[in-house]
Amino acid sequence: MCELLGVSCNKPIKANISFKVLQSRAAENPDGWGLAFYPDQSALIFKEPVEANESKLANFVATYDNIRSRIFLCHIRKWCLKSRAYKNTHPFLREYNGKAYVFAHNGTIPKEAMKRFHFKRFHPIGDTDSEPLFCHLMDFIAQQMLDLANEADLSLLEDHLRDINRHANTKLNCLLSDGDHLLCYRDSGALGSLYLLHRTPDYLEKVKLYGDNELQFKFMIQKASDERAVIVATGPLTDESWSILSPGGLTVLKDGHVIYPESMESEENDVMNTEVYAAPRWADGVSGFPHVIGMPKSLRQSLAVETGDKVLVINGDWSMELSVWNSAEELVKKNSSCAADDRKRHVWLHRTIRNNLYLEETEFRGGKSRYRKKYTAVDIRKISN
Repeated sequence: MCELLGVSCNKPIKANISFKVLQSRAAENPDGWGLAFYPDQSALIFKEPVEANESKLANFVATYDNIRSRIFLCHIRKWCLKSRAYKNTHPFLREYNGKAYVFAHNGTIPKEAMKRFHFKRFHPIGDTDSEPLFCHLMDFIAQQMLDLANEADLSLLEDHLRDINRHANTKLNCLLSDGDHLLCYRDSGALGSLYLLHRTPDYLEKVKLYGDNELQFKFMIQKASDERAVIVATGPLTDESWSILSPGGLTVLKDGHVIYPESMESEENDVMNTEVYAAPRWADGVSGFPHVIGMPKSLRQSLAVETGDKVLVINGDWSMELSVWNSAEELVKKNSSCAADDRKRHVWLHRTIRNNLYLEETEFRGGKSRYRKKYTAVDIRKISN
C-alpha cells in the first residue's frame, strides 16, 4: 500500500521537517518516492523510481535547509504491476489557469472505471491508473471552472470524487493541491485511511515520536507561537490526537486550518447562514412555488425541520416565512450524479422570493451546468411550533 503525507502551514517550513518521516517507511514501499512543494506560485517536484532510503537525492532533499513551503505533498510507492519509471512516480504535475496543481493517489482505479474518463485538455503520460484520474479531475475542474476557495465548488468536486469512488472495486485516497489549498479525499469504502492532526507550537513538550526518532525528530518543529499546521497522513506518525477522516469525504486545508467542511453552527443554534442559488427552471415557472425554500437533507437535519415545516428567511431588515421543500435533485441539473442532499448549506429560492428579500446576484458562471446563479447569503431560523 502506498503512503501519503500532506502538510499545510500558515508560514513556510523546511522540507526536511515533513519528508523524513515517510523516508523512514520507504522499505515497505520500495518502488518510488516523491515530494512536491511550492517555493513560490510555481510547484517543484523531486522524485525518483527507487527506494527513498537508497536515494542520494532523497537524502539531499531531507537535509537541505533552503527548501521551504507552506504546502508539502509526499508519496512513497508500492506497485508491482509495472516496471519502475519516472513517468509512473507520484506526485504528478499539471498547470491550469496560472496555477500549478500537484496530485498523489493511493488506491486502484479499475479499467472499467477509467473508461468513463474523457481527456480533453489534460492527458496522461505514464502507465499508472493514478495519472488518468488526475487528468480527469483536472478536466472536471477546468470544464466546471471550479474555484477551490468556493464552498459550493468544493462540494461539486466532493460529489464528483464520490461518484468515481462508487464504481465497483475503485479505491481512492488522494491529495491534490493548487499551491494555496490542500485537498484530501478518503476512500468511501474505507480502504486504507487518512488521519489528520492539528499541530500546536508546544507539541515537543509532550509528543512521543513513533519509529526511528533520529529520522522523525525534526518533524514539524514550530518556533513561534503564531505558527499553525495541519498534517494529513496514511497513518498516525506520533502519539498525538490524530483524527481519522470520514469515508467518502473531502477535507480542504489552507494556511494550517481546515476550511472545508466548514462548521454549520452559528452563535445561535437555531440559525443557519446559507448560500442562495436560483431555483430550477421548472420551480421558477410554477406559481405555487414562491413561498417555499429548497433545502438539502443535511441542512434540514441541522435545523431539526422536515418538509412542510415553516422557517424564517432573513436578509438584513427583510424577512419572509417560507415552507421547507425537499431540494433533492432540484438544486442541481436533473438526473445529475451530484445529489444536492450531499451538500450542507445551499438552498434555492423562487425569483419572487429573491426579489421580495432584495437579494442581489453575486456570481454567474456561464460555463457551469450547476449552480449557475448565486445570490446574497441569508440566515434561516426555525419557527417553533
